Amino acid sequence: MSVTRNTTRLLNIQDYGYYRADLLGEAAESIYPEGALIGYEESLSATASRQKRLLQIVNMQQQCLEAEALRGVIDELGDASLDYFSSKKNVVKGDLKGLARRGSR
Repeated sequence: MSVTRNTTRLLNIQDYGYYRADLLGEAAESIYPEGALIGYEESLSATASRQKRLLQIVNMQQQCLEAEALRGVIDELGDASLDYFSSKKNVVKGDLKGLARRGSR
């Protein structure tokens, strides 16, 4: 038996969560990034395979924006980057401890 799972996910750089697009429902609009290259309505009305490609583009755009933000954080002191990552609810606490240990060296 082959069960196809929807693994199309939307990245939220506010909390570093990857949310399943098929489970978001009405919450998708609040998570969908403002200013995305692909409009929210366009991504909703697409076929499943096209929606997956569109969300990959949106996620890539979000990753680029986050990389730009991280560049500034990394240039600051280690405490600033630890505070930045601590503000993301989906960052694993064990990863934060490792970052803190590396920063104290």
